[in-house]
Amino acid sequence: MERRLSKRGTCVSKVVAVIFLIVFAALCWSGSLLPFRARSYDAAFLGDVVFVLLVAVVAAYHIWYGLRLKSVTLFGEFLRVSSCWREGSIAFSQIRDVTERRWLPGPMIVVHFRDSTQFGSRIYFRPRYSFMWLWSGEPHPDADALRRLAHLPRD
Repeated sequence: MERRLSKRGTCVSKVVAVIFLIVFAALCWSGSLLPFRARSYDAAFLGDVVFVLLVAVVAAYHIWYGLRLKSVTLFGEFLRVSSCWREGSIAFSQIRDVTERRWLPGPMIVVHFRDSTQFGSRIYFRPRYSFMWLWSGEPHPDADALRRLAHLPRD
């Protein structure tokens, strides 16, 4: 039995974020995307620097956030994890805890492991969700399923 837990497009979003940053940096470097070019030189330069730094920080955060995300599938007695570049299976008995984050930087489930795996001591994935789950106090169904399969107490 195979059941996907993470949202589709995890790998695509990683590639798109990196491409966006490269294109944005190239456009800023060429000067064609800077918004403050019509003003005096000093004010324009300062405005351009602030603009570029602000967008670079936001883009770097999204890339850092996106690169941590994994694709997760339930496969028999194992959790199949993919980082888009490598794939591996982790037994449910290795799961120490399952936590949920509902809001910023986006809904996320964090799976903590007893021992370090090839993906580290924890993995992050964006679950498929509905807006009703965000507002309810109930645990996410996929996080609850992981807790049951790992024989963990429910929150």
